Amino acid sequence: MTLDITEIVQTYNKIQDELWVTDFNEAFKLTEQILEDEKVHELISESITAKDLLQNIRNKVRNLNIKKSEKYDKIQKGLNNVLTERKPEKIVAGAFLDCIKSINSELKGLAEKPKLERVGDFKFVLLKGSLKFEARALLYKNINIKEKIETILKFAKDEKFELDIPDKEITNNSLILRLFSDKGYIEILVLPPRVMFNMYFRDMNYANAYELTRDFLTLITK
Repeated sequence: MTLDITEIVQTYNKIQDELWVTDFNEAFKLTEQILEDEKVHELISESITAKDLLQNIRNKVRNLNIKKSEKYDKIQKGLNNVLTERKPEKIVAGAFLDCIKSINSELKGLAEKPKLERVGDFKFVLLKGSLKFEARALLYKNINIKEKIETILKFAKDEKFELDIPDKEITNNSLILRLFSDKGYIEILVLPPRVMFNMYFRDMNYANAYELTRDFLTLITK
């Protein structure tokens, strides 16, 4: 892998998505792949050195008997000097890689992993809380939310829900919807590639929550 800032940030974002959906194996794999590059140590060192230089500047300025505005100006000037003397891209890249390295270390010691379901163009995890079920999903295909509204309306009707979708909460790329029935309430946030469900029911069990989550995700990814 040839490391550049774009590649590093994209990988970091992918890792965060995998952590969010609790696919710790995939997140760990991504951290391992990027940390194999021979430039990683150099970039992390560059970022740590810049951070230490800036902290030294802050410490010196903090002890000066001058106005707060003057302290801010001196810190800003010091930061500009650090960035002028070094390559900002390397500093930023190193900071992201340092975060990825920390995630890698934490995942190595992780023993218990939630059960992750992979179905078609998505994967999701279903978590049971004391008062609700929470589902987190990642989509593997691009979808236009507005084009799915009629399908979602039919889904709600078939499942005997009343549906609330405020117009201001619909865009081509995101959606918040609320499903009501005499049995409970569901809130679904669609912000591709992430989808999140909060389900509050008196009598819902794991199998019901799983089926509802799977059916909705299958519907919007068709």
